[in-house]
Amino acid sequence: MNEICDIVLQAVKGDDLREVYPSFDAVPVVKKSPRFFTVVGLEKIQTQSVIPDSQDGVIPFTAVFRISVLADFQRPLNLSEDFLFQVIFPRVKSVGGVLCEILPPFADNRLQKTVTAGLFSFRGFYSQEVNS
Repeated sequence: MNEICDIVLQAVKGDDLREVYPSFDAVPVVKKSPRFFTVVGLEKIQTQSVIPDSQDGVIPFTAVFRISVLADFQRPLNLSEDFLFQVIFPRVKSVGGVLCEILPPFADNRLQKTVTAGLFSFRGFYSQEVNS
């Protein structure tokens, strides 16, 4: 599962975004960009029953990621929404992600940021050795 987290994080970063962080990193908010930054976090994973396949078991999964754009209160809200749709969504789509839901923007007074987020779903399979 770490592999899919890394794939999504790297897809969002691309070659041009430096201000992209995993949701559980050690960088304090005050050291992140004062204008805006993006946070990628695993929201949930659902798995199904193992499908036996020779020596390995194939496990179908669905992983849902919350990708949030945190912007300075002075930035117009539509810039965060545009960034989510025009930059983030195509990058996530390029690695197989599907937009599930856009969450309503909200003000995080503690961080002094406006948060615009979307939930993105990924489906796939991973292998696990089957014990005889």
